[in-house]
Amino acid sequence: MARKLKPRTPIAERLVKAREALSLDRKGLAAALDWNLSTLGNYELGSSFPDPEFLNRLQALGVSLDWLITGRGEASAGLHLAQAEPERQEHDEAELDKLLRATIKATEECLAREDAAAHVTPERRAQLHLWVYRLMRRRLKRRQVIDEEAVKDAVIDVLVLFG
Repeated sequence: MARKLKPRTPIAERLVKAREALSLDRKGLAAALDWNLSTLGNYELGSSFPDPEFLNRLQALGVSLDWLITGRGEASAGLHLAQAEPERQEHDEAELDKLLRATIKATEECLAREDAAAHVTPERRAQLHLWVYRLMRRRLKRRQVIDEEAVKDAVIDVLVLFG
């Protein structure tokens, strides 16, 4: 039996809730996602931020990436999780998931380019992803154009302001 982990970040807490809602233990989720068990444990502990490919695989199981990252909205149509705050849906989930993947990719690329990735804690990395994502969601709500360049500019803005 896997030992009980105490999540250190909100994302890690929601990841554990999502796994439990899927009625899987950590080993079962790792097998379902074809993912390394110890890496999954690090994600659930909050000592590292989930890899974009991991997020894609988790989404394929029905977990909303918007909910996982921000805690807002529905966890999933099929998952019933406590403390999932309702949110009025202005954009379809596919559009928001695409935006989330773009913000994670751009943030990781920028960190790698700046040789900052090795110096950024997992908690700080998760915060950076969240800040960029929130900034891009605000732009989306204002009907501003969201393209790859806009996402990269948002990453740079966040890194300059909060880096």
